[in-house]
Amino acid sequence: MVFVPAGTVHALNEGLVVAEIQQNSDLTYRLYDYGRTDSQGNKRPLHINKALDVLSFDNSRALYKGITIHWDNGIESKYLAINEYFCVKEIKSKGGFIELNSKGMFSVFMFLDGEAKIKYSGGKIKVYAMETVFIPAYMGKYMVYGSFLALHIYVPDSALKVYDSLREKGISHEEIIKNAAGAETLKFPLEVVI
Repeated sequence: MVFVPAGTVHALNEGLVVAEIQQNSDLTYRLYDYGRTDSQGNKRPLHINKALDVLSFDNSRALYKGITIHWDNGIESKYLAINEYFCVKEIKSKGGFIELNSKGMFSVFMFLDGEAKIKYSGGKIKVYAMETVFIPAYMGKYMVYGSFLALHIYVPDSALKVYDSLREKGISHEEIIKNAAGAETLKFPLEVVI
Protein backbone atom coordinates (compact mmCIF):
# COMPACT_ATOMS: atom_id res chain seq x y z
CA MET A 1 0.00 0.00 0.00
CA VAL A 2 1.38 3.36 -1.00
CA PHE A 3 -0.40 6.28 0.66
CA VAL A 4 -0.20 9.62 -1.17
CA PRO A 5 -1.75 12.47 0.88
CA ALA A 6 -3.21 15.47 -0.94
CA GLY A 7 -0.52 17.89 -2.09
CA THR A 8 2.11 15.16 -2.60
CA VAL A 9 3.84 15.15 -5.99
CA HIS A 10 3.48 11.70 -7.54
CA ALA A 11 3.62 9.98 -10.92
CA LEU A 12 3.27 6.52 -12.43
CA ASN A 13 5.44 5.02 -15.13
CA GLU A 14 4.01 3.21 -18.13
CA GLY A 15 3.37 -0.53 -17.92
CA LEU A 16 1.93 -0.46 -14.39
CA VAL A 17 -1.45 -1.70 -13.28
CA VAL A 18 -2.55 0.04 -10.08
CA ALA A 19 -5.73 0.46 -8.09
CA GLU A 20 -5.87 4.17 -7.35
CA ILE A 21 -8.34 4.78 -4.55
CA GLN A 22 -8.90 8.37 -3.61
CA GLN A 23 -11.12 10.83 -1.85
CA ASN A 24 -13.87 12.08 -4.16
CA SER A 25 -12.18 14.87 -6.13
CA ASP A 26 -11.84 15.97 -9.73
CA LEU A 27 -8.88 18.28 -9.17
CA THR A 28 -5.48 17.54 -10.69
CA TYR A 29 -2.56 19.95 -11.03
CA ARG A 30 0.04 18.84 -13.54
CA LEU A 31 3.68 19.87 -13.03
CA TYR A 32 4.91 17.76 -15.94
CA ASP A 33 2.98 15.67 -18.46
CA TYR A 34 5.51 13.48 -20.34
CA GLY A 35 4.51 15.04 -23.69
CA ARG A 36 0.98 13.61 -23.51
CA THR A 37 -1.75 15.12 -25.65
CA ASP A 38 -5.52 15.46 -25.40
CA SER A 39 -8.01 13.88 -27.83
CA GLN A 40 -7.36 16.68 -30.37
CA GLY A 41 -3.58 16.18 -30.26
CA ASN A 42 -2.88 19.30 -28.16
CA LYS A 43 -0.51 19.22 -25.23
CA ARG A 44 -2.44 19.20 -21.97
CA PRO A 45 -2.05 22.32 -19.79
CA LEU A 46 0.38 22.45 -16.86
CA HIS A 47 -0.58 24.07 -13.53
CA ILE A 48 2.81 24.88 -12.02
CA ASN A 49 1.86 27.94 -9.94
CA LYS A 50 -1.37 26.39 -8.61
CA ALA A 51 0.50 23.20 -7.74
CA LEU A 52 3.22 25.10 -5.89
CA ASP A 53 0.51 26.84 -3.83
CA VAL A 54 -0.78 23.53 -2.43
CA LEU A 55 2.38 21.40 -2.55
CA SER A 56 3.10 19.50 0.65
CA PHE A 57 6.69 18.95 1.75
CA ASP A 58 5.63 16.62 4.55
CA ASN A 59 8.22 13.88 4.90
CA SER A 60 5.82 11.30 6.31
CA ARG A 61 6.32 7.77 5.11
CA ALA A 62 4.31 6.39 2.23
CA LEU A 63 4.53 2.57 2.53
CA TYR A 64 2.23 0.58 4.81
CA LYS A 65 2.08 -3.19 5.23
CA GLY A 66 -1.50 -3.40 6.54
CA ILE A 67 -3.05 -5.25 9.48
CA THR A 68 -4.07 -8.86 8.87
CA ILE A 69 -7.02 -10.51 10.61
CA HIS A 70 -7.64 -14.26 10.16
CA TRP A 71 -11.23 -15.48 10.34
CA ASP A 72 -12.40 -19.00 11.18
CA ASN A 73 -14.13 -19.48 7.82
CA GLY A 74 -11.01 -19.34 5.61
CA ILE A 75 -11.06 -15.58 5.08
CA GLU A 76 -8.08 -13.29 5.67
CA SER A 77 -8.71 -9.54 5.79
CA LYS A 78 -5.82 -7.12 5.56
CA TYR A 79 -6.73 -3.55 6.51
CA LEU A 80 -4.60 -1.39 4.20
CA ALA A 81 -6.12 2.08 4.69
CA ILE A 82 -8.36 3.55 7.37
CA ASN A 83 -9.36 7.20 7.20
CA GLU A 84 -12.49 9.33 7.08
CA TYR A 85 -12.54 9.40 3.25
CA PHE A 86 -12.18 5.67 2.50
CA CYS A 87 -11.16 2.31 3.89
CA VAL A 88 -9.39 -0.39 1.88
CA LYS A 89 -9.21 -4.06 2.84
CA GLU A 90 -7.49 -6.81 0.90
CA ILE A 91 -9.58 -9.96 1.24
CA LYS A 92 -8.20 -13.45 0.55
CA SER A 93 -10.61 -16.34 0.49
CA LYS A 94 -9.82 -20.01 0.01
CA GLY A 95 -13.42 -21.10 -0.45
CA GLY A 96 -14.81 -19.13 2.48
CA PHE A 97 -17.49 -16.49 2.56
CA ILE A 98 -18.12 -13.07 4.03
CA GLU A 99 -21.51 -11.67 4.88
CA LEU A 100 -21.91 -7.92 4.55
CA ASN A 101 -24.63 -5.29 4.71
CA SER A 102 -24.44 -2.14 2.59
CA LYS A 103 -26.28 -0.21 5.36
CA GLY A 104 -26.97 2.74 3.08
CA MET A 105 -23.34 3.11 1.91
CA PHE A 106 -21.97 1.95 -1.42
CA SER A 107 -18.79 -0.08 -1.69
CA VAL A 108 -16.59 -1.54 -4.42
CA PHE A 109 -14.92 -4.92 -4.84
CA MET A 110 -11.94 -5.12 -7.19
CA PHE A 111 -11.21 -8.80 -7.85
CA LEU A 112 -7.49 -9.34 -8.44
CA ASP A 113 -7.31 -13.14 -8.64
CA GLY A 114 -9.57 -16.19 -8.63
CA GLU A 115 -13.33 -16.09 -8.92
CA ALA A 116 -16.23 -15.39 -6.62
CA LYS A 117 -19.98 -15.21 -6.43
CA ILE A 118 -21.94 -12.38 -4.91
CA LYS A 119 -25.31 -13.49 -3.59
CA TYR A 120 -27.97 -10.91 -2.71
CA SER A 121 -31.76 -10.82 -2.34
CA GLY A 122 -32.20 -10.28 -6.10
CA GLY A 123 -30.01 -13.22 -7.19
CA LYS A 124 -26.30 -13.83 -7.62
CA ILE A 125 -23.53 -12.91 -10.01
CA LYS A 126 -20.23 -14.59 -10.79
CA VAL A 127 -17.10 -12.44 -11.00
CA TYR A 128 -13.56 -13.13 -12.14
CA ALA A 129 -10.07 -11.69 -11.74
CA MET A 130 -9.65 -8.11 -13.03
CA GLU A 131 -13.36 -7.33 -12.69
CA THR A 132 -14.77 -4.61 -10.45
CA VAL A 133 -18.20 -4.70 -8.86
CA PHE A 134 -20.04 -1.69 -7.47
CA ILE A 135 -22.29 -2.57 -4.51
CA PRO A 136 -25.10 0.00 -4.34
CA ALA A 137 -26.12 1.55 -1.02
CA TYR A 138 -29.61 0.05 -1.21
CA MET A 139 -28.43 -3.58 -1.68
CA GLY A 140 -28.81 -4.53 1.99
CA LYS A 141 -27.38 -7.88 3.07
CA TYR A 142 -25.19 -9.81 0.64
CA MET A 143 -22.58 -12.56 0.66
CA VAL A 144 -19.29 -12.87 -1.24
CA TYR A 145 -17.86 -16.39 -1.50
CA GLY A 146 -15.35 -18.43 -3.49
CA SER A 147 -11.58 -18.59 -3.87
CA PHE A 148 -10.41 -15.08 -4.64
CA LEU A 149 -8.18 -12.13 -3.83
CA ALA A 150 -10.00 -8.78 -3.84
CA LEU A 151 -9.82 -5.22 -2.63
CA HIS A 152 -12.90 -4.07 -0.72
CA ILE A 153 -13.18 -0.28 -0.81
CA TYR A 154 -15.80 1.66 1.11
CA VAL A 155 -16.49 4.96 2.81
CA PRO A 156 -16.87 4.19 6.52
CA ASP A 157 -19.76 5.63 8.48
CA SER A 158 -17.05 6.13 11.12
CA ALA A 159 -13.35 5.46 10.67
CA LEU A 160 -13.08 5.39 14.46
CA LYS A 161 -15.49 2.41 14.50
CA VAL A 162 -13.13 0.57 12.15
CA TYR A 163 -10.24 1.50 14.46
CA ASP A 164 -12.25 0.31 17.50
CA SER A 165 -13.04 -3.02 15.80
CA LEU A 166 -9.30 -3.64 15.34
CA ARG A 167 -8.60 -2.69 18.97
CA GLU A 168 -11.28 -5.21 20.04
CA LYS A 169 -9.33 -7.87 18.11
CA GLY A 170 -6.23 -7.11 20.21
CA ILE A 171 -4.39 -4.82 17.76
CA SER A 172 -2.57 -2.05 19.63
CA HIS A 173 -2.99 1.65 18.89
CA GLU A 174 0.68 1.80 17.82
CA GLU A 175 0.30 -1.14 15.39
CA ILE A 176 -2.75 0.45 13.76
CA ILE A 177 -1.04 3.82 13.32
CA LYS A 178 2.15 2.21 12.00
CA ASN A 179 0.56 -0.27 9.59
CA ALA A 180 -2.73 1.16 8.26
CA ALA A 181 -2.40 4.04 5.81
CA GLY A 182 -4.22 7.16 6.90
CA ALA A 183 -4.89 5.96 10.46
CA GLU A 184 -2.56 8.63 11.83
CA THR A 185 -4.99 11.27 10.51
CA LEU A 186 -7.90 10.01 12.63
CA LYS A 187 -9.14 12.39 15.29
CA PHE A 188 -9.03 10.26 18.43
CA PRO A 189 -10.82 11.06 21.68
CA LEU A 190 -8.32 12.08 24.35
CA GLU A 191 -8.66 8.80 26.28
CA VAL A 192 -7.55 6.75 23.22
CA VAL A 193 -4.32 8.69 22.80
CA ILE A 194 -3.27 8.55 26.47
